[in-house]
Amino acid sequence: MKQGRSKKKRFLWITDPWDTLDHPHDTTLRLAQEALAQGHESWWTAANTLHLEEGNVRAHIQQLFEIPFAPQADDVRMGETLVSHAVDEFDSVHYRVDPPVDLTYLHNLHILSFARTEVINPPFALFVTNEKLEALTLGKDGEFAPPTLVASGLEDLQEFGDRHGKTILKPLNQAQSKGISVLDWSNPGDSDSARSALASLTDDFTQPVLLQKFLKGVQDKGELRLWFLDGKLLASARKVPKMGEAIINMDRGSTLVEGKPQGKELELVKVIGKRLKDLKVRLAAVDLIDGLVTDFNITSPGLLIQMEKLAGENLAQKIIRALAV
Repeated sequence: MKQGRSKKKRFLWITDPWDTLDHPHDTTLRLAQEALAQGHESWWTAANTLHLEEGNVRAHIQQLFEIPFAPQADDVRMGETLVSHAVDEFDSVHYRVDPPVDLTYLHNLHILSFARTEVINPPFALFVTNEKLEALTLGKDGEFAPPTLVASGLEDLQEFGDRHGKTILKPLNQAQSKGISVLDWSNPGDSDSARSALASLTDDFTQPVLLQKFLKGVQDKGELRLWFLDGKLLASARKVPKMGEAIINMDRGSTLVEGKPQGKELELVKVIGKRLKDLKVRLAAVDLIDGLVTDFNITSPGLLIQMEKLAGENLAQKIIRALAV
């Protein structure tokens, strides 16, 4: 039964190992910080401490007592590690492990799926949803996504590339622009380079990859980031690539500027929101280029701190208030 907002909640944040986090910009720590500010408890563990013992999910956890603004790893005041603590004792458990979505990610998620408390986002949604392919579920015949091919065979991939001339190559299990490259099939020299990139990413044409028509708008308008809370648009901003580049990488010179959905993008917000509600996904970030969906992020939606700064608004406060109900 849902509790009133005045009741103290216990949040458990599950992430990658502590020393691998980008602490000053980490969205999970920002949410944990806001939970503390609202009088709730925040606890943390790394996904690799999860274990299933006689049907009960347990982890090695630490309580977070104080998280300063833009913290470094050693700035966060934490309690001693409690070994083999029951995950079910928490009201809200957040599995926010960054891709790759590999066997390690999935096996830890399998363990967590035995929990009998709310897990955000739901394990079932994380199991069945591929963030690179989710756009194809919207509307009819992938109408809200760029022309897309998912394949491993050279013949299929080359035919698609020859037809569209310039394409984006993406691995299916990564995020943050990792493994992404632009392939130009317009002349023989570039075509040879494209085939070489495909051979590498497909592991010699055995592993499916995503090939997508290149959208020219990314170079001048960038990519519109839409942040959703419980299927409703929470905030938006535009990610702009570094001058002269076509791939957006926030760690390598891309910038965040003001941006709001307009025209047909507003209708797309409704379509995306409905899909997220159907999946019972509470937190998500979705990216658009030229009014088409290019990426979903429901594993660990980020850039919250940067979007708060840009908007001059406490977005984490709204999120925690919704999660604490």
